[in-house]
Amino acid sequence: MTTYQSFLLRCWPTAPGTADEPAAWRFELQEVSAESPRHRFSDLAQVSAFVAAKLTALALDNDSEEVGTNPV
Repeated sequence: MTTYQSFLLRCWPTAPGTADEPAAWRFELQEVSAESPRHRFSDLAQVSAFVAAKLTALALDNDSEEVGTNPV
């Protein structure tokens, strides 16, 4: 059963297209474990959605593992 998750989030600005256009941010998220893939995103909402989906999937996996187990 997974009790916690750790992620490393890297953020960096991109160069603006014009003087009136602010720099955009880019994001890279990696689980803190050996050999975990890196996921790149173009906005923070995508990062948040990815983490929410990951944690929801883990919660569902943990719930399905607990079904049918005998409490101690």
